[in-house]
Amino acid sequence: MPLSFNCQGTRLVAVRVFFRWLTRQHHLLFNPVGEMDLPKKETRLPRHVLTVAEIAQVIDAAGSGELGLRDRAILETLYSTSMRRADQGVSPGKVPGSSALYEKQIDSAGKTIQYTKTTTAPDGAIVHVKDKITGNVVTP
Repeated sequence: MPLSFNCQGTRLVAVRVFFRWLTRQHHLLFNPVGEMDLPKKETRLPRHVLTVAEIAQVIDAAGSGELGLRDRAILETLYSTSMRRADQGVSPGKVPGSSALYEKQIDSAGKTIQYTKTTTAPDGAIVHVKDKITGNVVTP
């Protein structure tokens, strides 16, 4: 079975680095693979793409009312612009108006025992508490 272009590229990079090292260490007079072009990486499409009916179902799930209208506008913007969540620069914990409180407990020797971050929503509700040492999220 032939190797994919991505796999070929990964292996050829190792060969190229090895020959560059041999040349720099003066084991070879010139680098025989110095001018070698690597295969281009494959760009793959997503495996699952929503159908038109599934998209309509997601947008209709936004509901009605003031928040439903807002959610529907956000979903339609994301769909019509093909924008991903990562493109927006917004993560679920970064809600406008939210605040974060960092708490650090130190023992008598100066060693950090506990370091937590508590994120609070604009209405005062605790969104989540995260242990910054272990990375575990503690549900409120």
